[in-house]
Amino acid sequence: MSVIPLAEMKSAYYYEDIIGKEFSIPIKKGRTYTSPKEMNGYRDQTFSSDTMPKEIVAKCVGVTKYSPDGIVHPVVVGQENLIEEFRMQGFIGYQNGPDELNLLCKIFGANDGMKEIRSINQSDLKNISVSGKSEFWVASRNANLNFDYMYFFVHCFNGHFFDADMYISNRRDNVHCYGVRPVFVLDTEIKFPEPEIIWV
Repeated sequence: MSVIPLAEMKSAYYYEDIIGKEFSIPIKKGRTYTSPKEMNGYRDQTFSSDTMPKEIVAKCVGVTKYSPDGIVHPVVVGQENLIEEFRMQGFIGYQNGPDELNLLCKIFGANDGMKEIRSINQSDLKNISVSGKSEFWVASRNANLNFDYMYFFVHCFNGHFFDADMYISNRRDNVHCYGVRPVFVLDTEIKFPEPEIIWV
């Protein structure tokens, strides 16, 4: 499968022509983020795009309606962790984890051709495939429980998710360390989406 450089994207794609395509996403250097102890519950942790590859290949797994403009955009997901170790501990990490994961992902962009960069969330899981063995954080919120925030750490082997443990407040003394995986919402528009489109 050929890889489409981000700079060579068309201004619009038909839905059936974009799903499953692979894109080359450049990673800009000189971007850093420090997750403070008071937000992750463990310690200050600094990450820099200078330690990342010059570019990565990300696969289009679905589309989303980006709320600020109301237009349907493609969503592409990195198939590897760009941050191998991010640690969260206790209730503080539990409470702030989803937001910290999304803030961390900002160091991967933004480049021309992107609308948004965020962390993988639970709704993405049904659409992504992962090769080899991998472990990463998944950020999620669930209004049906008595917690405002929850997140999962996911174990994957040869594309199959074999374990996804919920981390909640009664495990507040544990320190958890997993990789961080980015999701990119691209600037291009999806034309005439059909009812069976994959929303992420």
